[in-house]
Amino acid sequence: MEKSIHIRKNTFAFYLFLSISVLFTVCREVCMAGAVKGLSFCIATLIPAVFPFTVVCKLLVKAGVISRFGVISSGLVCGAPSGAYMCTEMYKNGYCTKHTAEHLCAVTNGMTPTFVIGFVGVCCLNDAQKGVFVYLICSFSSILYAFVVKKRIRITIDRANDISVFSAFTESVTDGISAVISLSGFTVFFFVICEFLNTFFVFLPSHTLSFIFLFCELITGILQSAPLCAVLSERVFFSLMCAFTSFSGICIHLQVRGVLSRAGLSFRPFFTGKCVMAFISFIISFIFYGIIFG
Repeated sequence: MEKSIHIRKNTFAFYLFLSISVLFTVCREVCMAGAVKGLSFCIATLIPAVFPFTVVCKLLVKAGVISRFGVISSGLVCGAPSGAYMCTEMYKNGYCTKHTAEHLCAVTNGMTPTFVIGFVGVCCLNDAQKGVFVYLICSFSSILYAFVVKKRIRITIDRANDISVFSAFTESVTDGISAVISLSGFTVFFFVICEFLNTFFVFLPSHTLSFIFLFCELITGILQSAPLCAVLSERVFFSLMCAFTSFSGICIHLQVRGVLSRAGLSFRPFFTGKCVMAFISFIISFIFYGIIFG
């Protein structure tokens, strides 16, 4: 029975992606426009904001310089998908159990402070200070969730890592390049999908499309968030941006799922954790928005 369901799922996925490929071929101009936008964003913003943090995360694990506090704090700074690589590296090196890696993944895969303050704050909310507030709320939500699941988080390093610092650095840079290429590929693909949505779903209200983009791909959603901002109060819109930033978008989820599946880890704790943190971020920001910003 399970095998039959699995075959049907694979068949559905095959025809789905085959249809997408045909659509990309027929509508080549739309596809190219989305790809150009995605590549431009990756080169100008995404890679500079993610690559250094990815290298640092991998270096910390490979060198054996890690603890529960260190993992959580590194995750808050380095963000997604660096946190996923860090958790899987810890699991593979025997520094933590399978359950610990799965639950830590939700905590350590947020958005980097550079991205939140410089992109969410400046480009979306038109205020770097609001970007700082968004980052603090999302970080607090992650820490709060870490306390909720802390009984399932056990990190023990009872042996020194025999790899040299120089070897660890070289491997971290190499792995970081691979991780950033994967991240950029997902981002460009979702830029193309969003370009098709903009082209063929013009009959949908613009604010509805904005909401869909934020759910699917945070970057595109932020770039096209103006229609949603126009129909919501500043307080609700700000709270939604905090929630979506904590949730991170399906694009990030797919990347993290790929990293976890290659290490034999479950994706469910990550998805559950991100939903919980998004809810916490929305509530906290909605409560304190009036106090902070009057």
